Amino acid sequence: MKLPKPIVAGTSPTPSLNGQHAAAGALLDAAARFVASHDPHRGDAPLVRVSRAAPCPPCGKTDWCSRSADGAIAICMRVESPRPTKNGGWLHILRDDPHHRPRVERRRQPPPPDLRSAIERAQHQTTDDELRAHADALGLSAAGLLPLRRLGAHLPRYDADDLLRIAPRDAESAGKLRAQVRSLAREAATWLCVPMYARGRLVGVRLRHRSGHPKRALCGGRAGLFLPNGLRPALDTLAIVEGPTDCAALLSVGVEAIGRPDCTGAVDETVRLALVSKPLRVAVICDRDRPGIRGAVPLAKQLAAVVGDVRCVLPPRGTKDARAWITTGATAADILAAVEGGRRV
Repeated sequence: MKLPKPIVAGTSPTPSLNGQHAAAGALLDAAARFVASHDPHRGDAPLVRVSRAAPCPPCGKTDWCSRSADGAIAICMRVESPRPTKNGGWLHILRDDPHHRPRVERRRQPPPPDLRSAIERAQHQTTDDELRAHADALGLSAAGLLPLRRLGAHLPRYDADDLLRIAPRDAESAGKLRAQVRSLAREAATWLCVPMYARGRLVGVRLRHRSGHPKRALCGGRAGLFLPNGLRPALDTLAIVEGPTDCAALLSVGVEAIGRPDCTGAVDETVRLALVSKPLRVAVICDRDRPGIRGAVPLAKQLAAVVGDVRCVLPPRGTKDARAWITTGATAADILAAVEGGRRV
């Protein structure tokens, strides 16, 4: 029996390696040399836990992973590499790895301003006649006043100094807010303001001109949901529409509804609300256009994970959105019949 020849250290068992194997071997050798030169026990580049201030470069998370203090290497427990480690993670050489693309660390946004007290003052100063004028401009019936009140709608009678005391801002943002408040005050009667909520707090205000355009937001706020007061849990049907006016239209005929800021926004907050309020059925009533449909389907799929019955509903042909559907004479019975026959997700 002929025994195989022993392999001498530093030699190859084959006459030559192809280019791909040579490159892989060189990369592993470089990794070994790099790790050896950054031995945490030597103290020159200790491994430290990732944190919010210094997340893991490969995965961007703030826990479970480690990185060297000089940022040269990372051991990620989530993102694989050709270099597994004994602790179950993967070694990433950041400085010498041509495949590494450094993550851009997002600037943390300041918390949204809490404008609740300022909004409540503006709501008290807005008369029923002023809101009725806006309800008439929206084409809502005489019952349109109550939905606007439930949504917290008001005229922009704000005091900039009061707003800045409630939510201090940097000089640039404060200047923009003051200029916006002055501009709104000059034609306050023509603007309808509706607050937006997220996680139980007021995070922004939508500004809508009586003509319908332009639609703006109060400086410094964020997008959220339009939520009517008195929304009960465990509703038989909860409708989800785009914008505050579609929401007000459905409320005016007795269909409980909430409004999204646009056709794609506030998905997580909408799902969170459905999880907490536990409606028996959710109807996503989208605008009858391509963006509306594209935005409704992903939301409906996510809602289906927390609500047993989710329907996608389109307004009838010739009607753009839920408000147009109502203004052409649709009743609560018509809406609920369309929901019953809507596509179940």
